[in-house]
Amino acid sequence: MYCQRISFVCFAAMGVVLVLASAAPAQLPPVAGLQLLLQAEAGITLDGDKVTNWSDQSGQGNHFTGVFDHEPRFDATGGLVGQPVVTFGLDEDNAGDSEEDYLTADEFFNFASWTIFAVAEGKTENQANSAEIFADYGADWGERAGLGLGTGSGWPGNDKGWNVHARSSQGGGGQVNVVAAGSDNDEQPVILTARLDSATGTASLWSKSGGLLQSTTDATYVATDVSAGGNPPTIGTNSGFFNGGIRGYIAELIIYDSALNDTDRVAVEDYLHDKHILGGGQPAITDFTWTQD
Repeated sequence: MYCQRISFVCFAAMGVVLVLASAAPAQLPPVAGLQLLLQAEAGITLDGDKVTNWSDQSGQGNHFTGVFDHEPRFDATGGLVGQPVVTFGLDEDNAGDSEEDYLTADEFFNFASWTIFAVAEGKTENQANSAEIFADYGADWGERAGLGLGTGSGWPGNDKGWNVHARSSQGGGGQVNVVAAGSDNDEQPVILTARLDSATGTASLWSKSGGLLQSTTDATYVATDVSAGGNPPTIGTNSGFFNGGIRGYIAELIIYDSALNDTDRVAVEDYLHDKHILGGGQPAITDFTWTQD
């Protein structure tokens, strides 16, 4: 039997070959300005199941490092389609105290505008205060920028929701707070996009399933650290305070150094959807081929 294909499995029975081919893996589109690419399937260094380093795949060298006794954990099949994820806070208590999982990096988040993408899942038992998917803090609580999971100031029964944070040039902070409902914040994976356009002072938040969740414009919103004594970029909890953190997982985190236009934003969202929701790269039956033995 002769087959021209080279990346498939052939099962011969009575001259019929069933061709199983791996679907082409989802590819990050060539959008300019990539500054951070963290993928749970790549660049993970482990101590047991604890993540000690999560290496940036963007080529910019913005690697994140775990802190002893606060490292998140690695789950090789915890994603929606059995893909790897990095989990935060799932081994801690439900109250959101100071024992949190987080990763930190050297300062790199100093862009005039930015766009952040994340594939994440937040657990409903999270009662922490301002759990962060990604955040870069100044010296003050309000001087933060990034993408987070707001959980009602730490008190049970208060509203929870995904947040996009924008610093204010007035000292203190501006924050767009969105209370996401249903599958966007109820133990289901969600694809989130946070964008700051500092030219207009507009901070916006989308989910792939829900579209635009909120957009707020304030001329004081800025991305750069406007104060001295800033804290390092952090994933999982609030840097400088380290109380309150994510209960859930992150599968992928992407940052660009500009406010991407909607065409580029949707292209990245589609890539994440194909990969993490549809499961790009999973085996698929592509055709039946007759052969001559």
